[in-house]
Amino acid sequence: MTKIRAELSKSNPLYVDKHAFLSAYHFALQYPVWKRQYADTIGSAVKAVDPDGMPHGSETGDPTSRIAMRASVLRSNIDLIESTALTAGEGLAEYILFATTNEGVTYKYLTGERCKLGRIPCGRNEYYQRRRLFYYLLSKRMEERNVTS
Repeated sequence: MTKIRAELSKSNPLYVDKHAFLSAYHFALQYPVWKRQYADTIGSAVKAVDPDGMPHGSETGDPTSRIAMRASVLRSNIDLIESTALTAGEGLAEYILFATTNEGVTYKYLTGERCKLGRIPCGRNEYYQRRRLFYYLLSKRMEERNVTS
């Protein structure tokens, strides 16, 4: 497991409170799960309506609206993470997104032969600075949206 240093010096312009950082860290790690759930939710929308007119199941309410609301929340979370990676990463967005949404992805992995994205096109310091910026921006955007992980 990768060691994540949760706290920067308060004099650092990218300083985020330890708990806000950890909240953003764990929020980003849910991205692959949300992507799968979103695909499943969109697929289940087709099955939500049964045209035979007979009642099915014991739930009351509108299953289509429930599915649409769930899909909306998932899409919003996915978009938040992807747009933050684009903002923080610029040319490295794909690497930042991959590294921050999968546990244990280090710079060493990103420079190795096994990295599915190919070798990262920047140095160690630039990568870690961009990753810090990602968590800083994500934390601030989550705070604006009042998102909790």
